[in-house]
Amino acid sequence: MKIALVAPIEIMDKAEEISKEFNDIKLIKLIYNDYKDSLNLIKNIPDNYDAILFGGLSAYSYCQQYLEKTCIWDYFPRHVMSFCNALLSASLLGYDITNVSCDTYSYSLVKEAYTDLSFDFDNIKLSLIEDKPLRLDDEEAKIKYNQEVFEFHKNSFLKDNRTCIITALHTVSKMLKKNGIYCFTAYPSRAVIRETLSKLYLKHQAIQNQKSKIVILSIEIDLPSEYSVISKDEYSYIHEKMELLEMIYKFAQDIKAAVVEASYNTFLLFSTKNVLELETDNFKNISLLNEISKNSLHTVSIGIGYGSTAQDAKYNANLGVIKSKQYNKNSAYIVYENNKIEGPIMANNKNYETKNNLIDKKLALISETSGVSINTVFTIYNIISKYKKTHFTSKELSEACNLSTRNINRIITKLEINGYCSIVGKKIVNNTGRPSRIIKFNF
Repeated sequence: MKIALVAPIEIMDKAEEISKEFNDIKLIKLIYNDYKDSLNLIKNIPDNYDAILFGGLSAYSYCQQYLEKTCIWDYFPRHVMSFCNALLSASLLGYDITNVSCDTYSYSLVKEAYTDLSFDFDNIKLSLIEDKPLRLDDEEAKIKYNQEVFEFHKNSFLKDNRTCIITALHTVSKMLKKNGIYCFTAYPSRAVIRETLSKLYLKHQAIQNQKSKIVILSIEIDLPSEYSVISKDEYSYIHEKMELLEMIYKFAQDIKAAVVEASYNTFLLFSTKNVLELETDNFKNISLLNEISKNSLHTVSIGIGYGSTAQDAKYNANLGVIKSKQYNKNSAYIVYENNKIEGPIMANNKNYETKNNLIDKKLALISETSGVSINTVFTIYNIISKYKKTHFTSKELSEACNLSTRNINRIITKLEINGYCSIVGKKIVNNTGRPSRIIKFNF
């Protein structure tokens, strides 16, 4: 995990040392002297960071106003441990920590810190200035507040030079030291840094796990109507189904899915959220629907199921199939784990969105337009599928359809007039006789 730490230099060494406790964390240090400098630091870093960690709330809030988050953002909180750390540092240097002037921290948090350190809080002499919520883009107000806090601590020191001054404001700390007033800055303690890094790492892992969450697609091949011409020819039905299976397995390869054939006409595809959404452009373009609508007489109903467990995902996928079957088109429904349902999603190519009703609309359209019987159209369609080519001579077609050359030529003429085939050349079949026309079909 790659983390950009945007913070004052006083935090850096400690944070870098603690980051070594995490084998999978790489810390990149971006140092600022003023929290407003963090904006330019972040603007100039690459986009390949997994997280940006700020030294404090001010830098975090300031950048949040101007930049869009492209990764995880977090900051070191104002924690009671940081305040205790400052108190103990002051105590080690001989300062009287029962006489304290501090800012930023709430009264209850300060009381909690002393209580944890086994002090009688009633005996603590405390001067506390309120932490004002400020608009961080209001530079004048910010300067005024920093000056106000500086004056507060300065007056506390002038009243009693034994006063222990603790600040959480980096700018105020610099102002006090510049004026010869020693203070202790409540920078994040090691415990706070460790806790924040751990929280960031767990958040990153959760996002990665979410991306790799299993999504199940249930694909059901719809059975043709009893009146459909495809149902009358068992070979053609099986041949069409094999073509469809090829499309399903090709789609499974695209989405890196494992395929389970649940029944003779139902398939389960196990993919991951990240890959599936990436390959389908967040379900705007499900290529399988487009391919089937364009290249097959079969139609499918698809359910895409999300779930916290594989069992839930499968249930949701089956629910999606049930909803998809209500439509007379190739369609899909998405069922999320929070019971949110999206759909129907149809093929992008509207001209091919057909379903087997009384007869196959795709073949019926060719038949009605050209005046060629639907059974003959279906026969030619099967020959094209069987030989996997679209070019035939009239003699080849005559033999394949078991029709006379004269009848085939009449059929070709009708189909040619309506744009379903075209003459693209001639071929001499025998050494004698006229050349045979080469016909290209456009079914």
